[in-house]
Amino acid sequence: MVIGETQSAMHDPREQYQLLGIDRLAEKFGAGFRALDLSEDRVVRVRVPRPHALKEVELPEKVSKADILINIHTKHPPSNNDPYPPEPASENPHK
Repeated sequence: MVIGETQSAMHDPREQYQLLGIDRLAEKFGAGFRALDLSEDRVVRVRVPRPHALKEVELPEKVSKADILINIHTKHPPSNNDPYPPEPASENPHK
């Protein structure tokens, strides 16, 4: 199993793996479990089946060869340096 992440302007995968404890999970489960920076992987062009806008996309090779891909987006509390903090919840006038 591979947990993969790519670099962004705000986050480094290795730092995030350490912060979230994913690096410790990888050590605990051994060779069958890896946490990778997919920014370091070779990029391949992949054809999009039944394309709407793009006929091809560039992906990290490990992503293109995965048997199963699970994409997880998490909402987390904003940090002090978050350039896009969530807007505060508005009061519901119909209560």
